[in-house]
Amino acid sequence: MADTKLSNTANVTGTYDNIPTALTSEAVITELISGLTIVKIADKQNWASGNLQYTITITNGAENAFENPTITDILDPTLIKLVDDTVEVDGEKVEYTYDPTSGELSIVLKTIAVGANSVITFQVQKV
Repeated sequence: MADTKLSNTANVTGTYDNIPTALTSEAVITELISGLTIVKIADKQNWASGNLQYTITITNGAENAFENPTITDILDPTLIKLVDDTVEVDGEKVEYTYDPTSGELSIVLKTIAVGANSVITFQVQKV
């Protein structure tokens, strides 16, 4: 099984309040593993207020079902915390574990069939 990582960033330049300004996004890293892909996006590129929503999509384009998947996401506890009761998988509320001290969010998913995907969403807020 060959592992390939795709890393991508976006840049923008302009003038803000008469100051030349350049912004660079965080690197989005997608691992391509024999037809299995995972993509994580945020609903805001720049975040000033309110909640930020993350969406993680796991797609199974491989030859076999992806069995017993568990997703783990580390949310930087010095900057953000999980908004209670916002974790959903495929549009439905699910059980999860979250450690506010380490920032670890863990969700056990159902098997992802060949040609199917699983979409995980959750919100965070600033600490």
